Amino acid sequence: MPAEFAGGEIEVLHGDLAKVPYERSLPYTEYVFGDSITGLTETSAGVRADFRRGVSREFGLVVGADGPHSNVRRLAFGPEEDYVSHLGYYAAT
Repeated sequence: MPAEFAGGEIEVLHGDLAKVPYERSLPYTEYVFGDSITGLTETSAGVRADFRRGVSREFGLVVGADGPHSNVRRLAFGPEEDYVSHLGYYAAT
């Protein structure tokens, strides 16, 4: 793959990269696992997130880590086809 696409000289595995901010933020961040966000509403104080199983809550920031065809991204920005464009690359690992 061209260096412009692959990032150049080094490769960091996704799990290793994700571990750093997760571990550093644990003391002051709430993580919600095993549930799905069904709605996002911007408020004057942040974002209200509605959950499939849990109660709705307000957050200062919502980060969706739910895959390449993200439900959270769709809720925040609209249908994927409105902002995703194929660049001609495929990758398998």
